[in-house]
Amino acid sequence: MEELDTFDEKFDVVFSSLAFHYVEDFDKLIKDIAGHMNKGGILLFSQEHPIVTSCTIADKNKTKLEMDGKLYYLFSDYNNEGERSKDWNVSGVIKYHRTFKTTINTLVKNNFEIVCIDESSPRPEAVEKVEKYKYQKDRPFFLFVKAKLR
Repeated sequence: MEELDTFDEKFDVVFSSLAFHYVEDFDKLIKDIAGHMNKGGILLFSQEHPIVTSCTIADKNKTKLEMDGKLYYLFSDYNNEGERSKDWNVSGVIKYHRTFKTTINTLVKNNFEIVCIDESSPRPEAVEKVEKYKYQKDRPFFLFVKAKLR
């Protein structure tokens, strides 16, 4: 993703699943994607929600509290954009937090029109199958964006 300038092809659709929050220079990424899209092309991506990436505490066990059957999450450092080191399957996974405002304004600045935005929430049937998903009803874990190149 960080070396899109190594080819010349143009695309009508660009899709990315849960990867943009690993890229440090989001503005360059979106600029490069726009340069490789045909006018009217669609960019569809998901990323970790900025609410999730904001907290600078790496130990996820210190960022949540269960009380009365609900899970409460620490929400901090939202406006402090930048690198975050998190433990996820391994120690020290590097992600980059940016605010919702930065994400959307970067797209608009690079000639994208926002078509649709969605945030994750588990369906009732998912919660029935996996009980811990009930905790995901209270905050979005993922952000989904569909944008069109003008």
